Amino acid sequence: MSSCSNSRATHVLVFPYPAQGHMLPLLDLTHQLSLKNLDITILITPKNLPIVSSLLDERPAIQTLVLPFPSHPSVPEGVENVKELGNRGNLPIMSALGKLYDPIIQWFHSHANPPVAILSDFFLGWTLNLARELNIVRITFFSSGSFLASVSDYCWNHTGVVKSLDVVEFRDLPRSPVFKEEHLPTVFRIYMVSDSDPEFEFVKDGMVANTLSWGWGCVFNSFDDLESEYLDYLKRKMGHDRVFGVGPLSLLGPEATRGGDSGLDPNDNVSKWLDGCPDGSVVYACFGSQKVLSKEQMEALALGLEKSGIRFLWVVKTSAIHAEDNGYGLLPYGFEERVAGRGLVLKGWVPQVSILSHKAVGGFVSHCGWNSMLEGIVSGVTILAWPMEADQFVNARLLVDDLRVAVLVCEGADSVPDSDELGKVIGESLSQCGETKIKARELRDKALAAVKSGGSSTRDLETLVQELRKLRFDTSCIKSLSRLLETDWYSPRRLLGSPTDFDFQGDRFIPNRSLMNLDQAHGLLTNTTKEFRNPNFNDAYRQKVAENLNLDSEGKPFRMLVFRGSPKSRRKSYRLIDELRREDAEALRNSTEQIQCRRQLPKKEARILDAPNLRNDYYSNMMDWGRNNILAIALGLELYLWKQENGEVQKLLKVTGEDDFPTSISWSQDAKTLAVGYMASKLQLWDAETSKLIRNLEGHDKRVATASWNHWNGHILTSGSQDKSIINHDIRVSNNVTSRINAHTAEVCGLKWSNEGNLLASGGDDNLVHVWDHSKMSSSLHRFRDHRAAVKALAWCPYQFNVLASGGGTQDGCIKIWNVQKGSCIRSVDTKAQASKIICGLEWNRHHKEILSGHGFSSSGDGQKLCLWKYPHMTKWGELQHQTSRILELSQSPDGLTVVSAAADETLRFWEAFGPSGSGDFVSHLDGLLSLKVSPIR
Repeated sequence: MSSCSNSRATHVLVFPYPAQGHMLPLLDLTHQLSLKNLDITILITPKNLPIVSSLLDERPAIQTLVLPFPSHPSVPEGVENVKELGNRGNLPIMSALGKLYDPIIQWFHSHANPPVAILSDFFLGWTLNLARELNIVRITFFSSGSFLASVSDYCWNHTGVVKSLDVVEFRDLPRSPVFKEEHLPTVFRIYMVSDSDPEFEFVKDGMVANTLSWGWGCVFNSFDDLESEYLDYLKRKMGHDRVFGVGPLSLLGPEATRGGDSGLDPNDNVSKWLDGCPDGSVVYACFGSQKVLSKEQMEALALGLEKSGIRFLWVVKTSAIHAEDNGYGLLPYGFEERVAGRGLVLKGWVPQVSILSHKAVGGFVSHCGWNSMLEGIVSGVTILAWPMEADQFVNARLLVDDLRVAVLVCEGADSVPDSDELGKVIGESLSQCGETKIKARELRDKALAAVKSGGSSTRDLETLVQELRKLRFDTSCIKSLSRLLETDWYSPRRLLGSPTDFDFQGDRFIPNRSLMNLDQAHGLLTNTTKEFRNPNFNDAYRQKVAENLNLDSEGKPFRMLVFRGSPKSRRKSYRLIDELRREDAEALRNSTEQIQCRRQLPKKEARILDAPNLRNDYYSNMMDWGRNNILAIALGLELYLWKQENGEVQKLLKVTGEDDFPTSISWSQDAKTLAVGYMASKLQLWDAETSKLIRNLEGHDKRVATASWNHWNGHILTSGSQDKSIINHDIRVSNNVTSRINAHTAEVCGLKWSNEGNLLASGGDDNLVHVWDHSKMSSSLHRFRDHRAAVKALAWCPYQFNVLASGGGTQDGCIKIWNVQKGSCIRSVDTKAQASKIICGLEWNRHHKEILSGHGFSSSGDGQKLCLWKYPHMTKWGELQHQTSRILELSQSPDGLTVVSAAADETLRFWEAFGPSGSGDFVSHLDGLLSLKVSPIR
């Protein structure tokens, strides 16, 4: 393994998106990675090859993968760059590039040293699936900033919410920014009116793939002092530190790598004109490589420059798409003559970096495209912001409101500024002592420091390279080994050297039964359940997932036929160290066994509360124990709050009318808001502290049987109803319904969001369990059909994010443990013989690997039970007798030590089933709360 890793350099495939603003920063980053002695291959199409020619001349070690540009009906033959189509070309070009999926796979498998990572533009989100199929990592490159990535992530994952709003507030983001709908990213806005166009669905899937729950890491053309709040936000949301700010990339490496921006020719007219101007006396006006101003905009800007009385250099864009006959890009008559001497008008391409860095330039009228914005920041000029489309409104907000290094002069693609006000602002922008100018210079110094030795961007770049180098040990050698194993001349002795010793030698041809899990093998061989095939996965990817997830009960790779034991360690034994390790392991094992022996289930309840008028209804969910240590319980027409710390009981509400009453209860994550569903189909939010109704949430037609808060996105509440629907509500907005799901064919009686907030489980009276991904609620991730009765009891494992437990009703009585990554049942326990015919509730023990089940309708007639099962083998460890009435549901205390059961005999019983070890006559921590062992809740 070590010789393999030493002989092969870390190889990275770089895939830029063919648009100038996207390509140039990624080429700058590629140049830096090449300087770090990484093997680099750039994927490029023929017409875009000249853009990288200067980089290839500078770094000849960089390889190219030139693939023909795929045909597309909306892309003219010979066109391979967005520049030739304008922004309208993004959709067809993104779609066309997706056809390179198979050619890349073919190239990968034919390469002697295939890449361990693909570094691709965020417009190429589909490369995540490509990387997964190749078993490598995908790194997302954002040519823009982390603020835009955060906004975009929210938009693409909450399309239903955003679509219904005119103004969108991003409360989860730092500073809670607010944007008008028309100021959101252009690609997203076009998608919102696309009416499920298949091409746009492809684009959406790619954008969602950029989101924070999927990728290995992100690289931004930004730096700490510019966006520290948003970079840190993304790190928190991703759950790791692989979020790298390595910009401004334009400051790294020679200018020759930036597609020909070779600077000003000292002999041309522009250079001579600027050299003749005083320092800081010129305003530079340019709106990027794509934007062409309308006739009205041209006139307003020309008049503003004229009225300002200051020197200016204006770059005017023209395009065949917008004919000059309509005034697009056309200067007002006589303008150049009136400003002769103090104004210079240029058409076409100009070396913007060199112009902005000239000492004569002090101001910049810009559309706030990210690259232009960074170039302005690096030059220390005052930016006059006129955002028009795409990411520009987000960028302008960062500069104007957050950093205060820019002044907003106008906003909107069709907006026209007031020429008098514009002239005034342009004139003031050159003041050397203004607050905006001072802050702009300070930010310039921070940008320059970021890319110096020890700067934040330099450190992040070094960390990125270190992380990439780690990948080769896990991937490239393994793949080389797998290819070697497939050859005819493979020899184990040649590969491994001396034979390996095993703890049980076994036989080469006869499997050893003592080493085999015959029960699991028999289950796999006799399983007649038809495998559910997710249409989003192809066969190659599905096979790879199966290979990695087909594990035994202990999480180790499962082998159906075992011929010999496990390999022994070949490390030389060091007596003292090995003895100490054995002693520590033995002590740990003994202490664990002693704790398990001392711990025992309580003989009876720690407390019983009287709960008169508690409805005997299996389908309702009328109890929830919040993080504030308050138990909410619905009793008939009323809802009460019981405080564990002092036993105080408070009535929160009472319904008027016999036909309506609470049927579901759910505490929010912060335990400040209580969601209450009713028989008459309404859903309400109550403030638990003030006992006041906050709002009504509409959407259902029949009783709301269950509700669950998303504990990651605390503003999302999901409800299930007898009308067979599931509704996601955003409690922040007036139109609360963000999405409606009609997947169940009978009442939805169970809902549970995962602890991470990315998966939702739903159970219904149609005997089905659905698992939903929060980013794509239009179709379920998995549909499990194994239960034979209604599924109300659902519980996510607190220590394995991909494990879900479900319990079936009267005709089923089974507890099933699901692996939601694989989409399979990893354990099933038929409780009818051991407990009862119905499972009313499931609660995981957060302190031990156990799960508690609540049952009703005992088959043995000896009362209703709570059963404790050891996970993952699901062997019954003990049971708690619950007298004669069936259990309706369970809820767990916030400390995870106590479980309360609601029963049909109108009692609440508190069990310290998960509590500390002790003898049978232990003193309950609940004993001092009320004066009576059996106490009324009202």
